[in-house]
Amino acid sequence: MSMSTTRSNDEASLSRRLAQALLLEYRVWRLWPPMMAALLAASMLMVYTVVALAERGISPMIIGLFSALLWTAMLLGTVIANPLMKRFGSARAYKAGLLLSLVALGGFSLSDALPVWFAANAVLGVSVAAHWVVAQMMIVNSVPPEQRGRALSFDQLLGGMSVAAAPLVLTALGMNTPLPLVVSGFLLVTAGVLLFNERDPMAQPQPDTAERLPRRRVWALAAPLLVIALLSGIAENGSNSVLPVYGIGSGLSAEEASLLVTLVGVGNVLIQIPISLLADRLSLRQLRQAMTGAVLLIGIGLWLLPLLPREVTWGLMVLLGAGFGSLYTLAVIQSGRVYPVAQLGDIVAMMASMAIIGAIIGPGVGGFALTLSPRWGLAVSLGTLMLAAGGGLALWSLQRKKG
Repeated sequence: MSMSTTRSNDEASLSRRLAQALLLEYRVWRLWPPMMAALLAASMLMVYTVVALAERGISPMIIGLFSALLWTAMLLGTVIANPLMKRFGSARAYKAGLLLSLVALGGFSLSDALPVWFAANAVLGVSVAAHWVVAQMMIVNSVPPEQRGRALSFDQLLGGMSVAAAPLVLTALGMNTPLPLVVSGFLLVTAGVLLFNERDPMAQPQPDTAERLPRRRVWALAAPLLVIALLSGIAENGSNSVLPVYGIGSGLSAEEASLLVTLVGVGNVLIQIPISLLADRLSLRQLRQAMTGAVLLIGIGLWLLPLLPREVTWGLMVLLGAGFGSLYTLAVIQSGRVYPVAQLGDIVAMMASMAIIGAIIGPGVGGFALTLSPRWGLAVSLGTLMLAAGGGLALWSLQRKKG
């Protein structure tokens, strides 16, 4: 009887926690559908253009430059995002990003000339910053401080689902038809219409708007978060970009090798659910411990990868995805907890920039490592890097605890 009562109480407690996690301001739920539609459209364009260039017989070197330009433009977009938000407000900055996405879509639709596509790709890259950094600040400014953790973790969950859905939508529409461009345009226009009359959250007073941390403390708190953002970009993009190559080199079929990345994506999305439930309940110390644990999980997982049998590898991919997915999310949640709104935009933009720099560096590191050793390359390079970083973060967490 008592065991049944305890089980019922546990289930009721879990239900209450889930309900509390979902209870966010109405405003933020109104923002998410158009934002996720716009992110899906931009993600579709990013995939569609690369595949279209390959089908046109464009050389891999040119396609590589095309992709590098996108990431460089994304980096530029994150750098200029916060100054634009400060000058024009986050709502106007986001709408400008939607307009840039439509301009890029027009370039891809109206011409097949490579210079036009390169220019449109640069515009698309800058616009992605609006779908990322500016969107996060709109979410932050739409909820009270005590709900920021939940809001940011749900934003990461929905954003990850939108990005993951892009290849599936493209496959359903067909790559040899104009439908992907038409659907992308429809999504962007719909998002613009839904957000057309959106008030600027930055103009609405927040309880901590007037507070500002001293500059020295800002950088003391930001340094480890920026390192974590860099590590998340290096580890996630560095691993995902070469996992199919690693799989084939380890004896997997092409289909099995591609499944490795899919399983990483599953873990990435699934981990956002418990983070959403716990985001506003974890102390700053527990957040630091969770980030350190995620870094160490990735490092250990990459070292176990060449040692474990194939049957266990599938589960390991999900765990690695959970590590990748939690790392940046936890860092963003911590930034939302320690910085007032007046300074949060700068930190979020810098973290996004560091994540992009890591995403640019990661594939080169992973590819070079696999060239030297197809079996042990990822473990020796990225695995060792993450273990060393995890040790450094553990020392940082201990020092913070003593302080």
